[in-house]
Amino acid sequence: MLTKVVETDSGPIEYSEAGTGDPILYFHGTGVTGDVMLAVESPLIEDGFRLIIPNRPGYGKTPLSTHKSATDCANVAAALLDSLGITNVSVMGSSGGAGFAV
Repeated sequence: MLTKVVETDSGPIEYSEAGTGDPILYFHGTGVTGDVMLAVESPLIEDGFRLIIPNRPGYGKTPLSTHKSATDCANVAAALLDSLGITNVSVMGSSGGAGFAV
């Protein structure tokens, strides 16, 4: 699965996405990048949702250097959603990403 990188005011954000329905912002677990979760969560895509999975700060090409708190991670996610023109989204996370989803 290919990832994309978008430049934002919060710096570069690498993300994966699939599907075309209502958007779900998904926070991946510890030790994996977001693209791995597309296969794991494929039933959501098959059920008609658009899954958007940013690499959390420190994973892939999303730098950790300036994003060391949960608030910083939320700001990265908001910057990604702004760049995609998304104003309303459901949120979920798995494993180590669940705390960020909260």
